[in-house]
Amino acid sequence: MNIQTFGRVSAVHLWMLRAAARTGHIRLPALAVGRIFPHGSDVLIRFDEGGVLAVSLHDSYWARILVGWEHEPDVRWVLDSALAYRPDAVLFDCGANIGYWAARYAARVPVIAVEAVQPTYLRLVGNASRNGFQTIHAAVWDESGRPLTVQWNAAGEAALHCRLSHPR
Repeated sequence: MNIQTFGRVSAVHLWMLRAAARTGHIRLPALAVGRIFPHGSDVLIRFDEGGVLAVSLHDSYWARILVGWEHEPDVRWVLDSALAYRPDAVLFDCGANIGYWAARYAARVPVIAVEAVQPTYLRLVGNASRNGFQTIHAAVWDESGRPLTVQWNAAGEAALHCRLSHPR
C-alpha cells in the first residue's frame, strides 16, 4: 500500500497523524491535528492489488489506515479465501462507506457497493469512478416493504454515527 499526498500541507498533515499515532491511539489525536489544517485535503491510497482509494485527512475513522494500521484483517482473510475459492464471484459490498473493500478488490472481481448515508455515498461515487465499480444509493434491510429511516450525525464520522431505525 502506498499513500500519495498533494502538496506540502497534506504531507505535513499526514506526518503529524503518523507522529500522533505513536501514542497508540489515533481517533482523538486525529481530531486534534485536523483542527490545525484546512478542510478539503485528500490523500490517495494505492493498494498493491491495483485499487485506489481517496481518503480525507480529516476523517478520524480512516486515519488509522493512513498511519499503517490494518483495516479489518479478519474481513480481508474471509474475502481473500472466498475469492480464492470462487475467483468468478461478484463482491456485493453492503454498507460500503467510502468504498475501502470495493476499491481494494475492484481490479480482481466485479463490485457493487451500497451506501445509504448521502455525504458518504458521494465519497463512494468518487472512489467508484477511480476504480470502475458500481454504486447504489440505498440501505440494505432484512425486510421489504417497510419504511427505513437512516439518521446521520453530520458533526461526526458517518462510519461511527450512522443509526438505522425500523418503525414497527
